[in-house]
Amino acid sequence: MGDGEQAIASAPFDDPEADIILQSSNKVNFHVYSVVLKLASPVFRDMFSIPQPAPQTSTPIVEMEEDSTVLDIMLRLCYPGPDPRVTKLVQLTSILRVAEKYDLDGVVEKMGRDYAALADIEDEPVEAFAMACRYRWKEVALTAARASLAFTTDDLLRQEGEALKAVTGMEYHRLFQYHHTCRLACQNITKNISWVSYYGTREDYSFERHANNSVPKPKRCTDVKQLQYRTFSSWWCNYMQDIGNKFMLQGPTSVCLTDSSLLEAITASECKLCRDVANFGDLYRFLEQFRGRIDATIRSVKLELSF
Repeated sequence: MGDGEQAIASAPFDDPEADIILQSSNKVNFHVYSVVLKLASPVFRDMFSIPQPAPQTSTPIVEMEEDSTVLDIMLRLCYPGPDPRVTKLVQLTSILRVAEKYDLDGVVEKMGRDYAALADIEDEPVEAFAMACRYRWKEVALTAARASLAFTTDDLLRQEGEALKAVTGMEYHRLFQYHHTCRLACQNITKNISWVSYYGTREDYSFERHANNSVPKPKRCTDVKQLQYRTFSSWWCNYMQDIGNKFMLQGPTSVCLTDSSLLEAITASECKLCRDVANFGDLYRFLEQFRGRIDATIRSVKLELSF
């Protein structure tokens, strides 16, 4: 390309019949149809509706602040056809700035789908939630809020990010309100134990059956507690209380309901029969039910959003 020559973008932005040329900051010309951009953006609609002072002898050129890479992706997202793949978060952020500038709501929505795949939401849920609030991405907001449940509130307060500068105090508060509601709901699972039954049947788990008065004394637990008019081995009640406390102190999904933690609770029992782990072959099924109950409870908590 010699001095004074302008590079032309690749198809479909090389059409000589197009009625507008958008020139990138690095002097690449994009031949576009104004009707497409008018449909995509009210800013472009207003820009191209301004009457020209005199008849144009050549295609009008509009100088853009964006470079050719960002402009190419942005225009392809506006044009009919397959959407381009955005593979870098920094690229996505640049496209979002352009989309905001030109009121490209459709592009903003598409970037929300790509953001979920590119951002590290699991490690930085506060930043992701702030981005979701700024661009009104409901699914990203919910994903970020659920990811926050792996952190304590102190951990979340320490998280920072550029997007937080644009989030409102009420939106920030709603994330922590959701976090608290989930923690409280999970703790309530450990107190309201009406759901505890052997795989949804009327049969009791061994840690309740073992403590029942109808069991002959040689085989009956010698260390029991009452919980909501039901009798359980004390180690199980202590375990549930401990897990409930952890739900309130930590993010509930960070609390590990592991076989080892349950076995540790059993070995602390004062009952010799309880300490014989062979008596409790249904513990794994209980943990599976417990985990499922927590997942269902968290899914039932509504995240309040203003959009």
